[in-house]
Amino acid sequence: MKAIETIQQDIACPNCDYNLRGLHGDVVTCPECGQICDIAQIVIRRWDKPWHRAPGLTRLYLPVVWALVAGWTVPTALSGALGADLTTRLILAIGFTIIYIFLFAQAWKVFREIEAIWLSLFSHAILACYLGSIPVAIWIARMLGPNEAFQLTVGLSLSVGGVAVGYIGERYVASRCIRHYLRRIPTS
Repeated sequence: MKAIETIQQDIACPNCDYNLRGLHGDVVTCPECGQICDIAQIVIRRWDKPWHRAPGLTRLYLPVVWALVAGWTVPTALSGALGADLTTRLILAIGFTIIYIFLFAQAWKVFREIEAIWLSLFSHAILACYLGSIPVAIWIARMLGPNEAFQLTVGLSLSVGGVAVGYIGERYVASRCIRHYLRRIPTS
């Protein structure tokens, strides 16, 4: 990953608004007030596009989308092929697995380092937070007792919490994509 050599754009110190243009490095000390400034974090905070448009984010999500689609189609395809011989079923299972691995390779191309795979795997957990929070919350609420008002309160709280955790996770993955993108921009 390429480090920032010289800051080429007007970037203000978050403490005193001093222009940091011309300073060298990923993390600089403001000459005016002494504030330590992480340039990538400052730019991420200024990101003026929607966070879900972070460069490379959709490629990181390809394996989770395939897992979601395959989660519904693979069992159907394999059960439809149950009348078929073992070879046909194996070919189907191997084909779905190869597609999944290929999509992880596409995710790898985003960063060309192991972080892309970890973020792509983390996106599976984000999807689980979104999709799983409501049924899990309902199940937990029912286990807590017969009081319907209490069940509703606990269920809604857990559901909102699961969605919030998923949202925070998505923002984290997007910020990593933005940070990586900013490091790739030529500095001269």
